[in-house]
Amino acid sequence: MRAHRRTHRRFVRVEYLLPDDAESAGRARKLTSQFLARPDRRAAGLDAEHIGDATLIVSELVTNATRHVGTCRLRLHASDTQVTVEVYDDSPGRPRVRPLTTWGESGRGLAMVRCLAQRLDIDPVSGGGKRVRAVLALGRPGRRSQARRGLNVPRVSGAASSSGPCVSGNAPTCGGFV
Repeated sequence: MRAHRRTHRRFVRVEYLLPDDAESAGRARKLTSQFLARPDRRAAGLDAEHIGDATLIVSELVTNATRHVGTCRLRLHASDTQVTVEVYDDSPGRPRVRPLTTWGESGRGLAMVRCLAQRLDIDPVSGGGKRVRAVLALGRPGRRSQARRGLNVPRVSGAASSSGPCVSGNAPTCGGFV
């Protein structure tokens, strides 16, 4: 008979209800940084770069939800291997990456999230609405560090290759979000 050893992964979760308010994204950034910067999370492999990436993702997703829908719910999961950001809202409409223009003042948020996250899912929830979930992997350098070092980082769909730091042919590259 073989004994099976279970690996227990530690994880913590927190959830916040954010109002339809211009300050909601700023409040969400602050709550995310405080939650992820606790000493027990830092020991689990969360460094300042991962916290910055997660905070940026939260800011973009909460801004989209409060701007286009109203109130939203932010849920954060942190484990030894990943940080998961989930934003729930009451709209069944799916967010989409819009074509970028040189002078546009918006429309880059979801493209940045797609570059920073290991995975991005948009799913309907029972009772109406949707969940937008972004997963950040821990235990390796953040996507921005990989882009700075020229490692193989997936690019946004339709993005042109770029030797410059930010934009080439009006399409963002992951290396541009450093």
